[in-house]
Amino acid sequence: MAKIKYKNRRKYLEEVEPNYQSIRDLKVSKKRRRKFKKQRDIYGFDERETRNLNYLMLELIYERLRMYKDLASKIINLDFHKIEYKGKTYTQNEVLNRLIVLSKQALKDDKDIWIEQYKEEKEFWELWSKVFLYFWW
Repeated sequence: MAKIKYKNRRKYLEEVEPNYQSIRDLKVSKKRRRKFKKQRDIYGFDERETRNLNYLMLELIYERLRMYKDLASKIINLDFHKIEYKGKTYTQNEVLNRLIVLSKQALKDDKDIWIEQYKEEKEFWELWSKVFLYFWW
């Protein structure tokens, strides 16, 4: 499969090589481009980003988790915070690594196997709900 070329470089998504194209990167007619530009000028984003919010949020969070890991691991102790999940204790670093794996897998998965993928996404959001307050530096 050919690598998707993003209009604006998307370093971490390029590493994933998702088998779908981000809705933000689809080609559109001049009329729709003008419409979308007006929406971006007003809202900061356009309506394309509302069509598949689960994947858009996974893209967004995946990219930021990757950068967070690259930067924060040099600045703070990612093993300091402990998180309880399904009867086990994990460090923030362990959860961060799992979140990266889950979101990357969801972005790569064949969309036809949605039941299994839903389980992965559900785990992602459950974990995220337990740790998101710790993701700052």
